[in-house]
Amino acid sequence: MRMLTIPFAAALLFVRDLVAPAPAPPAAPPPEPAVEEAADPAGQVLAPPPVTAIRETSAPVPAGVTVKLRKAGASGWKAELIRRGYLVALRRGGERTAGEDVAVLPVAADGGDDEPMIWETTKLDTLETTRGTLRFEGDAKPVPRIRLAEPPVAATRERERLHTCVSHEDGAGGFTVLCRVPVGATAASVTGDDPRADVWMAGNASRVVRMDLPAPAEGAEARVVGYAMGALGVVIRAEATRAAGEDRASLAILSSDRPQPMVPRRAIRYTCCVF
Repeated sequence: MRMLTIPFAAALLFVRDLVAPAPAPPAAPPPEPAVEEAADPAGQVLAPPPVTAIRETSAPVPAGVTVKLRKAGASGWKAELIRRGYLVALRRGGERTAGEDVAVLPVAADGGDDEPMIWETTKLDTLETTRGTLRFEGDAKPVPRIRLAEPPVAATRERERLHTCVSHEDGAGGFTVLCRVPVGATAASVTGDDPRADVWMAGNASRVVRMDLPAPAEGAEARVVGYAMGALGVVIRAEATRAAGEDRASLAILSSDRPQPMVPRRAIRYTCCVF
């Protein structure tokens, strides 16, 4: 019995050596990296436009710039910033106003020293603009504190036909456009519901138009000025635009002209007879 067992065991070992080991299962392919879909530019949320800092200086405020505080209602006040012979502008947050010689804006109930008013005065003949800040201290009757700031950063300009336009950054991501145009010119906003929004005029011998274009979150802010030059009608368009993906608004000032319709004249012939 032992003699049969040994050959049988040897046969088993021989067969085991002839049988090839089963191949290892193939390794699973590495997972493909997830592909992130790009955000739709039309639906992405744009970051606020960068703000150009308005820096105060220690230089004296120009002569002729004065501030008056007037009562407005039971507990309110209004600030009047005055500079004769200039186009004067005041703004605070989303509130903007301008006028010839004087600009008026309500004062916050507590004086609101955290956010000052920004004032600008533009010389009517040269369009040179001076900028400063206006704060109020105290509650019972706020005390005005006026200071000069660095000049605005210049942007694009145009001098064509009978108009001259200059522009500067407003310090809040938008722009201000100033145009000297002939008497009889008109101006309007073409975005928004109010055609008079953020458009002001001053001057007699010639007209100075101020057009504020706040930084658009997306899209465009546009203003137009129109005037006549003989038989031509001239249109100036100022536009601040910001497309999806852009970190700031861009400004363009363009002008064009076209012949205006003329009323046909009838030739009348007079004949004089001598009797």
